[in-house]
Amino acid sequence: MNAHIAELSNNEGPLTSRLWFRVLIGLIAGVVLGMFLGPDFDLVAKETSNTITEWLALPGQLFINIIKFIVIPLILSSVALGIAGGDDAGAVKKIGFSVVVYFMFTTTMSVLIAIFISNLIGPGEGLSQSFIESKISEGSPVDTNFGFAGSSIPETIVNLIPTNPFASMANAEMLQLVIASGITGLALLRVPKEEAIPLIDFLNSVQAATLAIVTWLMRFAPIAVFGLITRVTSERGSTAFTGMLSYMFTFILVLACLLLMYAIILMVISKRSPIEFFKNIREPFILAFSTSSSSATMPITLKTAEEKLGVNPAVSRLVVPLGTTINMDGTAAYQAVVVLFLSQAYGIPLDAGALASLLSFSIAASIGTPGMPGASLPILVAILASLGIPGEGIALVFALDRILDMCRTTVNVTGDMVTSTVVERITGMKKEVPDSATEAAK
Repeated sequence: MNAHIAELSNNEGPLTSRLWFRVLIGLIAGVVLGMFLGPDFDLVAKETSNTITEWLALPGQLFINIIKFIVIPLILSSVALGIAGGDDAGAVKKIGFSVVVYFMFTTTMSVLIAIFISNLIGPGEGLSQSFIESKISEGSPVDTNFGFAGSSIPETIVNLIPTNPFASMANAEMLQLVIASGITGLALLRVPKEEAIPLIDFLNSVQAATLAIVTWLMRFAPIAVFGLITRVTSERGSTAFTGMLSYMFTFILVLACLLLMYAIILMVISKRSPIEFFKNIREPFILAFSTSSSSATMPITLKTAEEKLGVNPAVSRLVVPLGTTINMDGTAAYQAVVVLFLSQAYGIPLDAGALASLLSFSIAASIGTPGMPGASLPILVAILASLGIPGEGIALVFALDRILDMCRTTVNVTGDMVTSTVVERITGMKKEVPDSATEAAK
């Protein structure tokens, strides 16, 4: 398996042989073809376009489904091994505490940045009433029965502990699975080593098999990305941006500020070059943008953290699965931007108390949001209702959600890899990388 990973990670030879470049070409080609098949050029009937893009997206849908198939066994094995593999309960405790503190810090900063920029630009203040009414009349298919809505805080906390792990697997309840895996890993630290070895060997085999599947899948990533992006572009087209450029610009600016924050953290805390870091994470960066799913991107994120960034597996295999579940800076910022945009559009001012509530809601909701496309919309409806903003206003942002989902997922995934380098640095668990391996990672 290591030979396959080394082959995919190889950056030597012609540019066209490099995976990240082929994925990027697939992305650009998909955008171009999608524009021609979409409403902008009106060259193809809508029914014909839908049929063509449905077939083109088939490899991408298969790609994502296979990734989803291996995400659960990868989470179960990676988190448990990340804890049990350290053979040191004290080190695990130190990592866990550092991760939680760091996640809360960056998520809070993300929401504060979003609130500041949204109030500074005021993207919703220039919308006409007729535009708002026309968009709301179009509606958006959002299921509001989701997540923490309707549950008390004690009930939510109790539900974090899975009573039936198999039911949690079937329902893809990632946070519950991470907790169950963590409990299993801690238990393996406590039992005699000879009794723990059979289960540890089994988990190692599961992890190796899932990463081997990732290695195979990444060969087909350019084709998958091409089909998925073609379909998204043909459905949305440039008409989705009409009247919403200010909102979109605000959110993109917020995400740019988050990436700048990551760059500063890399230099100050991780003692790494941001340029080298972003160069090494091209593959998961592009894949996250294409799939809009941090869960689907998690296997390649984990591989990149270890193979390209040289992060200690004892850190990455705990941080990345946990980060995929609860570290969503882009999602938290998105929720704040949308709420402020809609409050401005409806002329509903939010005082300091409401903004404090927005901060709390956005942090809590980002933790509970599954790493799948469109999962944040139902949670947004609950946040809007709690602040007295009409929930039907979500229709204003629905047309742009898929595109902005791609952007915020990219930031979420980037944040997980930054976190791995930070936790490795502050816990002193940096892996010793041989010179040859260091060169191969460049």
